Amino acid sequence: MQPVRIPLPPDELMVAVVGHSNHDDFDRSRLSGPSQMLKDLEAAVIDSTRLVDVLDFGCGCGRFLAGWVMLGSHFNLHGCDYNPALVQWCNEAVPGVRVQRNQMGEALPYAANSFDLIYVVSVFTHLTLAEQRRLVSEFHRTLRPEGYIYLTFHGEHYYPTMCSTIGRRRRFKRDGFLIAGEQREGTNDCWTLHSVDNLVGLFDGFVPVKHFESIRRGPTDVAAWQDSLIFRNKQKT
Repeated sequence: MQPVRIPLPPDELMVAVVGHSNHDDFDRSRLSGPSQMLKDLEAAVIDSTRLVDVLDFGCGCGRFLAGWVMLGSHFNLHGCDYNPALVQWCNEAVPGVRVQRNQMGEALPYAANSFDLIYVVSVFTHLTLAEQRRLVSEFHRTLRPEGYIYLTFHGEHYYPTMCSTIGRRRRFKRDGFLIAGEQREGTNDCWTLHSVDNLVGLFDGFVPVKHFESIRRGPTDVAAWQDSLIFRNKQKT
């Protein structure tokens, strides 16, 4: 069987999601990003062969969705994004996936206990704490008991640049969280910074499984210099 090839998205969609339109970099990361995520799951002693129903939350222009398809993954793939142009592109260009539109402040368009894995790549990096708390509750609802979250966030690598003033350093030390450009929530103009303790506390109903620190392993094609943190959903009462 010939490997599936999926066209690159239009430049304007790539720029909207990843901030550049470098075709070679984007194309490479479509395969190397999902491959790295599989390695991370293995390092966390998670058997990815037992994960079936998978949601790409904030799927953008389908970088990972296309990668899974081209890699021949066994996953039953779903995606969602709040940008209708990105949703349309994924549904038209990436075969075998179903992508729906979600709205900030609203429930996710999925039933309870729908997924074994939800991955959230470079999304919480652009949302307010209120929206993040709401989403954590939705992830808990839509994940099956003992399902997993794979999340990326701005970790210690970003402290020097994002805590560049005395005021920011003091707020971050006090709160474990910083946000800039919150009026542009959901776009690259809004950025957030978490301490690990703050993020773990945010994920009520979950157990942290493994933290991958970019300052120790370097950048990856999952989300460049962002850290990754895997959570396990607790049994529901």
